Amino acid sequence: MLDRDRLAVWTPYLLIVLGTLASGIFLADMELFEKLHEFTRAHEEWELDEIIPMALMSVVGLVAALVFRSNQLRAQIRRRKTLEAEAKTLARHDALTGLPNRRYFGERVEALQTDADGAAGAFAFLAIDLDRFKPINDTYGHGTGDRVLQEVADRILAELPAGAAASRMGGDEFAIALPLGEDAQSLERLARRICKRIAEPLDFGGRRFSVSASVGIACYPQDGNAIADVMTHADMAMYDAKKSGRNTFAYFEHSLGEAQKLRFALETELAGAIEADQIVPYLQPVFDLKTGNLTGFEILSRWLHPERGEIQPDDFISLAEDIGVIADLSDSVLRQACRAVAAWPLPLKFAFNLSPVQFHDCGLVERLTAILDEAGMRRNALEVEITETVFIDDSKRAKEVISGLRSAGIAVALDDFGKGYSSLGYLCSYAVDKLKIDRSFIAGRKSDERIGKIIDTLIQLGASLGIETTAEGIETAEDADWLADHGCNLGQGFHYARPMPLLSALSFFEEHSRRPAPGAELSGDAEQVRA
Repeated sequence: MLDRDRLAVWTPYLLIVLGTLASGIFLADMELFEKLHEFTRAHEEWELDEIIPMALMSVVGLVAALVFRSNQLRAQIRRRKTLEAEAKTLARHDALTGLPNRRYFGERVEALQTDADGAAGAFAFLAIDLDRFKPINDTYGHGTGDRVLQEVADRILAELPAGAAASRMGGDEFAIALPLGEDAQSLERLARRICKRIAEPLDFGGRRFSVSASVGIACYPQDGNAIADVMTHADMAMYDAKKSGRNTFAYFEHSLGEAQKLRFALETELAGAIEADQIVPYLQPVFDLKTGNLTGFEILSRWLHPERGEIQPDDFISLAEDIGVIADLSDSVLRQACRAVAAWPLPLKFAFNLSPVQFHDCGLVERLTAILDEAGMRRNALEVEITETVFIDDSKRAKEVISGLRSAGIAVALDDFGKGYSSLGYLCSYAVDKLKIDRSFIAGRKSDERIGKIIDTLIQLGASLGIETTAEGIETAEDADWLADHGCNLGQGFHYARPMPLLSALSFFEEHSRRPAPGAELSGDAEQVRA
């Protein structure tokens, strides 16, 4: 049976053929040609010999018009079918990356679920979220952000195994669903390949930078009997991967449920907590390891939640980065600290951590100096601490910010040195004033003599470059003595004092300003602070 489109195209031709056949049969049966000839001879004054050809030509023209219209209809039908196909594709695929959208991906996952149920098998769901993607949009524009998303989609497709489906779920979120074979290690290898592939540097218009991804993994039916539950659990695992340092993957664990509920609760409250100054500065003292003199404090933060009590920064800093309020949080804590310590009489240094996300803020240096000037605090009293991540994310921007900070009189310290992607090239290319040796080295020194040699190398490296070294995580007097003997300049840790509120820090400062060399009595003060 012909469909409507074909019928519309071929109807004019059928009418022409049927009309021609019917006319021929009728004319032959009625002998109209002979009668017409006799009639024209009998009425020559009517000039029928001219009228009849004109009528025949009109018929030919009508046939031609029908053929032309038929061709038009065929072209319109082809265009309509093309548009319908494109509309169907757009309805099922993401317009930017070409990957299946959330709706079509859901259909693919349902098919996997059906196959898994029928074969008593299983499938895995991977939730992929880019780390610190928002600053790229804010700094370089949405055009660059779109190109990053397209490149990430291509890299995911390049790693996609047979039988798997990928999707852009929205924003900078992607997902993969695939049958779970007998080789459980293949899923882990896939997650590692995706993290590694996405983290490869990008080069757009001569600007080189990197993004990374956190991946959460959940499996059906082990982690949920419904698709929605499996997807939710993969998201939970993905947030756990972010909390573990980003650019990694994590499996869903049922214990994550309560942790994610807490995270979502804090996420809804964080912006309001910043405005209400519930997130406040805590200070941890820093000492000269040779003389025992108090040289300054590191400014840390604590969330004094009205219901949950004191919340540690590990539970809200990464959250603030993810939802885009880290700059507001940082400004608020620094402003509170500067207002409190600006009037302290002795020249102290105050160290303050900057998030790598903040380096994408074009007005970062101006905002920091404005906070210092507003509080009446000397600019050279502030020392910002950065991690090596800022060099990986955008080395050119990092160099610009560091240069701007030092030109404004603000010192720059390289935090967690030796812990991650440490490169001596950073010390050659970027002028920093201090190296901070990560606490993990101090903690592991006694159990592994090689770590002690690494610490000694870092100290000697700083000395050869004219850069001060600070050791974090000093727990005992023996740690402090060992570091001092090996030439480390400064130290901080629970041996001296835990981070404390501003008023306690002021009392601590006043007491130690009267005692330039705390010596052995320092441990007693630390115990008092801990109490």
